Amino acid sequence: MASELKRPPPFRAEHMGSLLRPQNLLDVRATIRDQNVSPEEAGLPAVEKAAIGDVIKLQQDLGYKAVTDGEFVRTRFWGLMWDEFGGTTRLQDAEAGMFRLYHPDVVSLIEKDRKVMPGDSVIAGAKLFHDAKASVANLHELQLMQAFVPKEEWGNIKLTMITPAWFHMRYKQGRAYTPEAYANDAEYFADVAKVYQAELDLLYKAGLRNVQFDDPGMACTFYLACSISHATSQPLPCTIVLTCFA
Repeated sequence: MASELKRPPPFRAEHMGSLLRPQNLLDVRATIRDQNVSPEEAGLPAVEKAAIGDVIKLQQDLGYKAVTDGEFVRTRFWGLMWDEFGGTTRLQDAEAGMFRLYHPDVVSLIEKDRKVMPGDSVIAGAKLFHDAKASVANLHELQLMQAFVPKEEWGNIKLTMITPAWFHMRYKQGRAYTPEAYANDAEYFADVAKVYQAELDLLYKAGLRNVQFDDPGMACTFYLACSISHATSQPLPCTIVLTCFA
């Protein structure tokens, strides 16, 4: 029996970057939201740094080789990277008609009287480009983690990054960009690839060696496929590898 228990599981399992936020971090963010104070006035930077230090130590104490910051500096799991890309336009009071309403997180963006928060949703209002001086969110996360990890172990740090298709698949056809910006998806994704390459290069030069692309759309596809399989009593025609997230 003992030898059976020591066998590796017949699947690959990893922790994702998004971990449960500690209560004091949630409280500070609530203060910022409800009392309309700045993050600095609420003491958010210090609370975030302490929380990241604690969660990295927890992972190290548990024997995890790869460590993340729990995405504690992000209000949304996809962060602010897209807001920092040149050419993007933040949406405020987004209209429901431009979204695919079955996509994750879309419903929360179009609730009555709901103002879209920074980082919630963007489109390409002009040609996308990467500005190293403006792209600071991911670098800030990386540097916070590096402060709690010995330099010789920086290669074990893992940063999650939203899939390049995230701000395309949530919109209806042709609504991820303005007509003035792009004529079609091929032009759009060619520039998306360029800005991602530039962002990854920036982070690599800063010492990052592990990036995990976060694609919740895959989870929705898996759920839909399982539902169809259950309803029709037909097995799935393929093997699905799923990245789960909290």
